[in-house]
Parts: sequence; structure tokens; C-alpha cells
Amino acid sequence: MGLSEKHKDNNMKCWHCQTDLIWGADHEISADNPIADPDEFSMVTNLSCPACNAYVEVYLPKELEK
Repeated sequence: MGLSEKHKDNNMKCWHCQTDLIWGADHEISADNPIADPDEFSMVTNLSCPACNAYVEVYLPKELEK
């Protein structure tokens, strides 16, 4: 699956080494999620760094959902 038109030229960089992060997957926030409140967040995206192996999760607030 490719990047959306909105994000194709806007790759996130690793906080530690500034390498482009690789998208892993998007997951809906379920009611049994121990980290994020499903009333507040709708999705979590996970990304990883191929250079230093850092792992990043980005939570999408429901008010930004389109």
C-alpha cells in the first residue's frame, strides 16, 4: 500500500537520526486498548526507523478524523 497523496512528499523523520520513517500499519483504537481512550482517539499508526530501529506510535484524535 502506498502513501496517500496528502503525505507522499511529507515523510516523518526519526527523532534520533533523522532517517525517513517506514509506515508499518494503521489500527483502530479498540475499547480494550490499555494506552489510548477510544472516546478520545480513533486510530494509531506505527512507524519504524530502518537506521536505528526506533519505533513510533502516532495517535489520531477523533476531532481530526475525516
